[in-house]
Amino acid sequence: MMGNASCNTRGMDDLFFSPYHTSTKEPLIQSTSVVHNETRFPFPSLPPEITDRIIDHLHGDLQSLRQCSLVCKVWLPRSRYHYFHSIILGNQSTCRRFVRLLDDNPNVGYCVKELKIFIYFEQPSWLASILPYIAQRLPSVARLHLGGNGLYQALWFRHFNSVQELYMSSCTFETINEFVALLCYLPSLKDMYCSNVLVGDAASLKAPPITTTHPRPALRKLEVLSTRLDSKMFTEWLMEEGMHRSVEEIVLRPLQKYHLVNVGRFVKAIGPSLKRFEIALIALRSQGGFDDVFSTSFSFAPCTQLRSLAFGSPGGYSTKYSTDDPSSRWISSMLSQVTSPFIQDITFWIEDSDIICIRSEEWAPVFSILESEKFRTLKKVYLKLWGESKMLTDALAMFIREKLPRLDREGVLVFVRDERPPLI
Repeated sequence: MMGNASCNTRGMDDLFFSPYHTSTKEPLIQSTSVVHNETRFPFPSLPPEITDRIIDHLHGDLQSLRQCSLVCKVWLPRSRYHYFHSIILGNQSTCRRFVRLLDDNPNVGYCVKELKIFIYFEQPSWLASILPYIAQRLPSVARLHLGGNGLYQALWFRHFNSVQELYMSSCTFETINEFVALLCYLPSLKDMYCSNVLVGDAASLKAPPITTTHPRPALRKLEVLSTRLDSKMFTEWLMEEGMHRSVEEIVLRPLQKYHLVNVGRFVKAIGPSLKRFEIALIALRSQGGFDDVFSTSFSFAPCTQLRSLAFGSPGGYSTKYSTDDPSSRWISSMLSQVTSPFIQDITFWIEDSDIICIRSEEWAPVFSILESEKFRTLKKVYLKLWGESKMLTDALAMFIREKLPRLDREGVLVFVRDERPPLI
């Protein structure tokens, strides 16, 4: 399927084989402007820069874009630009048909800025043979989405040199070597998003060599949600390759104690480059909490340019992942480590199951730290409350205002209700 789930075969044929098709084929009909010129009647027209702006407002309306492509030759390029902005490939017939269209109309490949691939089989042979061919005809793809529960191979993507954002959801990589190889084949990659991704283990890590066409990417953002990945091997590889130096944002939800140790070494290596950090932790009571990790292996002290922090709901994640430690003590431990004088906003995701902890002595250090001089630079503290009872969330908001009088007086506190915490 291409462009959108509602895009059909006839729609694509309209844009490729319209009366103003740009290939060597002759137009099927004459343009209206030519007809009027021949009959010598005045025909008002808008300059192309105005019509382009009008078509821009239709960027999400595929049916209207198809109609615009049929109006005149001048409207066709802009209509195609938006119509083929996002392409979805999910089966062999769609891919082969797309190849034929690209062969007939090479310029369409420059319109594709976002490519979404979904596979639900172990290793579909058609993707291995067709995708590299397609990639060489899509020189402008900036966002690449990989989905489905299929098994992905890095070599399929070795020609996507323009990709800057990589989104992976519910897909599988046989080993961590395949996973890092994919990153190596995307030299322009800046942002990496993983959600429910399964990455297999390997005895040792061996990445593709650095070449003139595939230098190591300079990563800017790492977002890892509910993903199985060897954090020690992965973070050590990133540091050895120097790919950590430009990382400005990290999102990790949820994280276990073992992985927090490895992330701590990574955060220390990033140092002042880190601007935003978001995390949620889960643990068992038998593990004894996180105090030992924060005293030895994890610290925000090197992150002197940190601007933004966000904390996932301890109780919400404990319920979702069936852990028996809903404690939020780790939040105050992290806040106490902050040394950056540039902190501007902090976000707390709060679910019903967190209310008891917030009203207990566990949160007393959190309130004290937030009211301290160290956080005078705060512009906003977002408290995103979600609960079945509005009365409870209203009462909790009042309680928090009482505990943070300065922040409340200065208009720093922002309460957002009816927004479920992102428990993935």
